[in-house]
Amino acid sequence: MTVTGVDDALADGDIVFTIVTAAATSTDTNYNTLNPADVSVTNTDDETAGFTVVELGGNTETNEDGLSQNFTVVLDAQPETDVVFTITEDDADDSEITLQFTTLTFTTGDWDTPQNVEVVGLNDSPLVDGPQVTIITISVNDALSADPFDGLGDQIISATTLDLDPRFQ
Repeated sequence: MTVTGVDDALADGDIVFTIVTAAATSTDTNYNTLNPADVSVTNTDDETAGFTVVELGGNTETNEDGLSQNFTVVLDAQPETDVVFTITEDDADDSEITLQFTTLTFTTGDWDTPQNVEVVGLNDSPLVDGPQVTIITISVNDALSADPFDGLGDQIISATTLDLDPRFQ
């Protein structure tokens, strides 16, 4: 007997199944009712759960005039269920940037369509503080996501807000 795995597009992990054998029916008494052991088989998944973040324009540089930049997030493989991302930034007083979205959800139908996140620079005038770097972290929300995507490492990008006060022009 030959068992051939079937490829799918899902990042669903290795699938273990059992081929259940039945007792033989034979006129040869040596084989009649002989029941061979069931066979365990693993269909090894060749899709890898992952995600890609791309900074459009090559960087995420904003300014205090509200200049915005964008980055995209897309899954690398189709999930069995939704994959939810949480997007956070380390701008403690929320004075340098604002994010268009703080969560993104990918479904089995749109997993390969990049989702755009806009990063907008904020004016903290009269503060003269020079260029400020804000770290943006894109994380899989394990509790709300397909299991193969749980535990993927965070991806980090830096957003630089240029100070437009006269001293920095």
